[in-house]
Amino acid sequence: MKKVLLIVLATLLILTFVGCGSKSSSSSSSSSSVGSSSQSSMSESEAISKAKNSREVQNKIADKFGFEFYSTPDWGSCTAKKDYNGGYTVTLKGNISGYTDEYKTDFEYDKKFTAKVTVSSTGSITYISVSTY
Repeated sequence: MKKVLLIVLATLLILTFVGCGSKSSSSSSSSSSVGSSSQSSMSESEAISKAKNSREVQNKIADKFGFEFYSTPDWGSCTAKKDYNGGYTVTLKGNISGYTDEYKTDFEYDKKFTAKVTVSSTGSITYISVSTY
């Protein structure tokens, strides 16, 4: 319990000196990222699972290639790095296949993508970026 309290106090000091709102304009704020018990309860594997199973993330990946995806992406490698606010930045690398036309006649195979997903300490997704590799 003392360790959690020290971490919360250290986070408050860091946020005070860095300036909580100057780094990002995401939906998280200092009041929602400090002092909640859910901050320490989300694990790295839960953040990765949340990002992989998000329909919003899958749609953003498909939109990058301009098609409707055929099935769940083939997740190659998935890593998560803890953020200063208790959430995670999840990096997903893999392949996706899908149809480029509404008649489902033009099918494209194995488009390689990298998605960066920010999962807040509450488990909500606040940012998604997708690139190719």
